[in-house]
Amino acid sequence: MGRAVIIILAGMTVLFGGFKLNIQDTATEAVGNSILEYSAVQSKYIAESAINSIMTQLISDPTWRGNKSNISISGGIADVSVISRPDISGNTVEIKSTSLFYGVSDTVKAIIDIVPLSDRFSRFSYFSDNEDGIWFYSSDTISGPIHTNGRFNLTGTPVFYGLISSVSPTYETFGFTDPRFLGGTNFGTDPINLSVDFTELQNAAQNGGHYVSNSVLYLIFQSDGTYKYKVGSSGSWFTNPIPSNGIIAGNRNIYVEGVVSGQVTVATTRTIYISDDIVYADDPTVNPESTDLLGLIAMDDVIILDNTNTMTKARRRWLAPARARDFRINAVLFPVTKSVLKDRQSKRDKFVPYDVIDKMYDRMQLPMYGDFDDIIVVDSNLE
Repeated sequence: MGRAVIIILAGMTVLFGGFKLNIQDTATEAVGNSILEYSAVQSKYIAESAINSIMTQLISDPTWRGNKSNISISGGIADVSVISRPDISGNTVEIKSTSLFYGVSDTVKAIIDIVPLSDRFSRFSYFSDNEDGIWFYSSDTISGPIHTNGRFNLTGTPVFYGLISSVSPTYETFGFTDPRFLGGTNFGTDPINLSVDFTELQNAAQNGGHYVSNSVLYLIFQSDGTYKYKVGSSGSWFTNPIPSNGIIAGNRNIYVEGVVSGQVTVATTRTIYISDDIVYADDPTVNPESTDLLGLIAMDDVIILDNTNTMTKARRRWLAPARARDFRINAVLFPVTKSVLKDRQSKRDKFVPYDVIDKMYDRMQLPMYGDFDDIIVVDSNLE
């Protein structure tokens, strides 16, 4: 009897000893898997970063072909090769990047076309002579190439799908800054001359385009390839197809909004005001084959007018995300007349024309409890 008990106890000791060992092995395996997963992700990022680095080199020297080994990136290394692909086209190259990070390897390939850039400013999604007071934030995403003759100001995580270039070899940052340069960088490049000969645009508008002299011009583009226009704030509205050469110009302020279908350039020696949404009928972010294109050229400024979100539809694009985050949303309602608005606006640095204030005022819609938790009514105009 005593021997049987000893055997059983020994069996239990072996059993629990094995169980303890199994727990330790499982924990060790889990940690190992986590390390492998992290290494795999990091290795992929290294391979992609190496491709971006080579793309930047190809921008400077489109004829370069060859290999680069042991490129050091974020604690790992990458080997990259660039070969021509005449089987696809005479301009096509293949970039292959193989990375290694703590024993984990990954390979990424990119097939790209290298074509000569147009010398027109229209090749840029964004171009500026300087970036004084202009910042790119986390919510900013730009698809095409951008350039400034000054220095970019970046904060948060803006995304740039095209080449970003500047005359400055660095960019200004503020707080947490981790921009995504997915199309390569070319900081410290030569400046691009921004001189514009408006005479050429004026001649084109007068010969095959649409030119308005000595009067403010209002434009509302339509999704059918036409646009509504009126000359002067008290003028009548007319409808035209987009000109055959795509040029609409004037020598006074121009106001634009609507849906652009086709290719058009709006130019003036004064200021262009974007008075409401201006979008493409065929969204190029959805359809890369879209041919819709809008150019705005102002010798003074291009100004986006204040968006007060006074229409119910406009408000809801901001209210829905706030609701999703369980914010309590209050509205402040106060009586205000057009004359008061105009008086306040005339005292601001950025003047908004009175006819635009009239338009915004007439489109105002009162807040509703379906949109807001509380509506606070103020008895008199705010001073």
